[in-house]
Amino acid sequence: MEYSENLDLGQGDLRLSSVYSYLFEEVLFENPGFIIEDIAVDECGFIYLLGTEENPAGTESPPGAEKSLIFRYAGNASAPNPIGNCPGVFPLKLGKISAIGVDEDTLYIADSADGNNFRLSAFTKSDYYLRWTLLKGPTGEEAGEETGKNLKKITNIKCDEKGNIYILEGSRVLSINKHSPFRPKPEISCEINGSGEPEFLEVDKEGKRYVLEGNRIHVFRAGETEAERKVDIENFSPSGIAVDAWKEVFVGEADETGDENQNEKTIHRLEFNNHFLSHPLWSYRGTCKKLVYGPEGRLYVLDGKGKKLTRLVRKKVNLRAPDGSFRGTYISRPVDSQESDTVWHRLIINGNFVKGTQIEFFYHASDEKLSGAEIKALDPKRWKICISETSAVQGYEKRDSLFLDRAEGRYLWFKIILSGTEETSPLVTSIGIFFPRASYIDYLPAIYREEPYSKDLLERFLSIFESIIFEIDYTIENIDRFFDTCNAPPEFLSWLASWLAVPVDEDWTEEKKRLFIRHAASLYKKRGTREGLSESIELFTGIKPLIVENFRINLPLEGKKSLPCTGEDMIFFPSNEARVKIGDREENLVNVLFGTEKFVFTVFLKSPGIDTGTLKRIRRIIDEQKPAHTCYNLKMLEPWFYLDMHTYLGINTALTEPEFILGKETVIGRDTILSDEEKAGQVQRHSRAGIDTVLS
Repeated sequence: MEYSENLDLGQGDLRLSSVYSYLFEEVLFENPGFIIEDIAVDECGFIYLLGTEENPAGTESPPGAEKSLIFRYAGNASAPNPIGNCPGVFPLKLGKISAIGVDEDTLYIADSADGNNFRLSAFTKSDYYLRWTLLKGPTGEEAGEETGKNLKKITNIKCDEKGNIYILEGSRVLSINKHSPFRPKPEISCEINGSGEPEFLEVDKEGKRYVLEGNRIHVFRAGETEAERKVDIENFSPSGIAVDAWKEVFVGEADETGDENQNEKTIHRLEFNNHFLSHPLWSYRGTCKKLVYGPEGRLYVLDGKGKKLTRLVRKKVNLRAPDGSFRGTYISRPVDSQESDTVWHRLIINGNFVKGTQIEFFYHASDEKLSGAEIKALDPKRWKICISETSAVQGYEKRDSLFLDRAEGRYLWFKIILSGTEETSPLVTSIGIFFPRASYIDYLPAIYREEPYSKDLLERFLSIFESIIFEIDYTIENIDRFFDTCNAPPEFLSWLASWLAVPVDEDWTEEKKRLFIRHAASLYKKRGTREGLSESIELFTGIKPLIVENFRINLPLEGKKSLPCTGEDMIFFPSNEARVKIGDREENLVNVLFGTEKFVFTVFLKSPGIDTGTLKRIRRIIDEQKPAHTCYNLKMLEPWFYLDMHTYLGINTALTEPEFILGKETVIGRDTILSDEEKAGQVQRHSRAGIDTVLS
């Protein structure tokens, strides 16, 4: 490469330069009669909305009549599901809600009944059972103080992946560890010393805290109480802050009173490296009241009036050239033919040229070697076009062309211009240049080369057949690669498998086909045996099966009536005395499980999640590999204990200690009931106060 502009060459090919950005995906919620105050998104993408119903125009509500509502919204459902302040939903009456937060299993609600006494309550997400309630702040430094002061208004709640809850209370951030063995106690995480009141809080996956106070962002490292950095935003009035999984910081623009240019506002991505920079994301236009980052690279934007919730998705987008177009330019270093007056003949470009993209190829030939500066400053008129933007008729994988104007010279430079869109880019993987010129017209009588215009037309016409025959010649010269399972083209694998009678289907993956063809010789040596069948099934599923042959059941093995299976597993059969009752008669348990036919075998698979299509393919493999005079059964070993069925200790069943543990990842099932038969608390004779009993 001599020069490139707006191109990415880091992956060994040519493509437009790209970055990840957030693009508009959809409007999730828009209700003119409902004002959203806060939003929270859990790890599954469920959205929790906090808002109030808007009064009709010209009416006034009496003091205390505002009613906070909480909705749970799946995003693709027909309507949000109300859960807050509905009778029977929460075990305590909620007041005016100021903030909500959510993590993997808990919903956090900050509210106040009278506007003076505030609290933070934690509810289970599944059934809204009350876990705990927090009324007091951290303990002060005064001697003998056991409880802190009453909480102030909580305006933001954030949760991290380590079980920490951060709440923005007044001008300080409090942290709570939900995994504390006792009732969670708040601690001061950091305090903001500024002239204004902090409004927004964000915490990234490393525990770094971002607090937005007016036009200033305070950044605190994990575990530190002093601000690492203070960044002032001067170009716009910020509102809302979010940090994604890649630690990119985003802020929105506030809805200022009397501002009519709402569409000129957007979201900004901030950079805190050497200098503060902001990059607008024009995929969203409008003011912002709240920003929340959700799972799977989604960014949720609540507009300035709190009436519309928009979702953006993180995608790779191509960068624009200085002229505003999605174009990239590549200029090569000189290709040296080692001979003067070389006539350059033909070129082939391989890649992926999807619909909506274009590629242009220009060249310059000379016996004089130009410097890099000279070739970059070369007059555009001296670049001759070889492949134009109309070449899309050649398809999506290749461009093939002659050097029409006589390209003569020892050195050849070429310039490629790629054109795409915001989300699509042409891709160049290889370029082949043919020289010196050896055209099919040279094999015709001289009379066909006397008239220049006729010669040019005939040469271009013959080049069509030259390209076709070249591909055939290349295939013949490299025919050996078609018999190599690692290098054979994917479309040739089924044909190669038919040569070896390998039972592959067209819907098999390319890797499975290559694997079976590679092992065809070793499988033939074991064809019709238990080992060969086991190896074939393991190649396809990655799971080693257990195979039981009925004629071996009664054969003694080390003095026991048992049967070795493939691998290290061993199935031990019950004695003949083990019988089960079927209707009015009794049958031997082994006969019930495996049948009485001698030339029958059973294949067990320890993977209950196999779908129907995969089972059909496994049956075809068994039909191809089994001896012709035998029949078989295919059984899936379910991962549970079921007497008188195919249940084998150490294979698909395990017995553990009789232990009952409730931890953070344990859930009591719906058929479980915890009760106290005595209906009273009792201190028994083995209870010792102060040792294993605490009276509170």
